[in-house]
Amino acid sequence: MKKKLLAMLFSGAIAFGVFAVPGNVVNAEETCACHPVTVYGAEANIEIAKVLSSDAFKTAKADLFVKGYSWNGVANVEVVKWEDYFFKVGVKVPFVNSNGNVEYATFVDGKLAGVYPSM
Repeated sequence: MKKKLLAMLFSGAIAFGVFAVPGNVVNAEETCACHPVTVYGAEANIEIAKVLSSDAFKTAKADLFVKGYSWNGVANVEVVKWEDYFFKVGVKVPFVNSNGNVEYATFVDGKLAGVYPSM
């Protein structure tokens, strides 16, 4: 009788430990806002229009033409937003260099940040 009672008590304690005592809680990884988010639609069109009509773009375009770059229009322009950098907006305008490789003139908040090769 004692063995049955002890067996029931220990099995009850084990069951309580398995189901009632919290173990390590698995936390889902928080979304990282460190990666740029691609912007589409009307918001992207507004940002593209701002950059293409700016003096910074016209100056950069003229400088790149002198260096042998060509521009194929707005078809492949990309707009990205960095949420962790105070919602900075970047507009990547593709230019083709003299070797035929695509490089992006990147404008952040309307100012030329540089010309970078495509990734």
